[in-house]
Amino acid sequence: YPNPFNSQTTLQFSLPKASEVTIDLVNLRGQRIDTIVKSVFSEGLHQVSYDAENLSSGIYYYKLNSSSHVSVKKLLILR
Repeated sequence: YPNPFNSQTTLQFSLPKASEVTIDLVNLRGQRIDTIVKSVFSEGLHQVSYDAENLSSGIYYYKLNSSSHVSVKKLLILR
């Protein structure tokens, strides 16, 4: 949140157990633009901040991969 956003946003996710998490930012073609985070997180609720200052306006997706879950959500950047 917020979504849409201008340059900074916070991604929130919850894990049922500790695991390595990778969050990749991809464009509409599915090409990876950036890796937002790649780290081990404990179980529970987590927040990751992302600064999209270098990206142009448009629709992007972030893909969260953990040992037990894969999730894809839309991000809308407005300048």
